Amino acid sequence: MKYDDLLKEINEMPASQRPAFHEIVACAGVGGDVWPTMKQHLEDACTLRAFLDAVYDDDACRFEKLWGLWARLDEKDWRIRFEAEMVLEGALIERGGVVFEAGDTMFLVPVRGIRAKDRTTDILVFADDSFNTDVADFYGSISGPFTLYEQKFEGTFDIYRAGRNLILERWEFDELGFRKRRRSQVGECCSI
Repeated sequence: MKYDDLLKEINEMPASQRPAFHEIVACAGVGGDVWPTMKQHLEDACTLRAFLDAVYDDDACRFEKLWGLWARLDEKDWRIRFEAEMVLEGALIERGGVVFEAGDTMFLVPVRGIRAKDRTTDILVFADDSFNTDVADFYGSISGPFTLYEQKFEGTFDIYRAGRNLILERWEFDELGFRKRRRSQVGECCSI
């Protein structure tokens, strides 16, 4: 396949599906072709889905934006591809979400995808830059000591929601006190 074949296949889709697939494929595109890390996957594929699945199956691509967007759109079980520092399985949902306690203050992060019979969620804690944030929706950040389901946390964390999962990503700081730079496809390609 060629990059133009991907675009042609997208344009033949129902109009309601096109925007999501255009966004995903645009993440692979550079100069009328795909990034070098995805080139072989494109050449071996005979359909758009085969290309996207090949990229998804390649662990070397698991931090790429395309990988995360495809995992989200196709509802892939992405959790098994990353190593969490901590997993709190079956955390009880209170008032439709997860309750954070910070001293005398409490706040609720709503969990999506809850059906009436669902009463639990999984909470995953990752080190900074150790999972693909494109699989989830950013909710906000929390800093300082806080408690979550009797687990004590210290530091700064980003909060994400992905389906029925709540994700915390621990910030890591450099020697000047700034958050370390996140990995970048462009930066990695340009440093070669």
